[in-house]
Amino acid sequence: MFKRTRIFPRISKITLLVAITVCFFSNNFLQAQNFLDERTNTNEMSAITYLKMIAVSAKMYFSKNQKYPSSLAQLTEGPLPLIPPELASGGKNGYGFALQPKVDENRKTIGFSVNAWPLKPGFTGNKYFYTDESEVIRYSLSGNATVNDKEFTF
Repeated sequence: MFKRTRIFPRISKITLLVAITVCFFSNNFLQAQNFLDERTNTNEMSAITYLKMIAVSAKMYFSKNQKYPSSLAQLTEGPLPLIPPELASGGKNGYGFALQPKVDENRKTIGFSVNAWPLKPGFTGNKYFYTDESEVIRYSLSGNATVNDKEFTF
């Protein structure tokens, strides 16, 4: 009769269960992280789209009123709003938005700037964005972006 020899040492049932559990949860963690990264990227692309929309709308407002808007709320007024009202009241798709008028020494509005920031940094987005009447999108990873920050390229 043949004697069985074990190639592997005996593994306790608990050790095997722990190993399977660790593999299962690490795989689920990686899937959750990938989902979060995809969601963050989607929110950031959405914020860029809305920044462009706001910049174009502010220029349209200027062509009609011969002045730039002083707030996002002005772009939502009238029977045909230029931007969705959510942009002016809290944000959309995980990002907040704000428009600031640029004024000269005579307090005349000569331009505008728009900022977008993640409502929950690290969760809804990682980048802070900026644009102005030039429509160039700029970004920062460490707080509100400005005209001096790096240009965003696709």
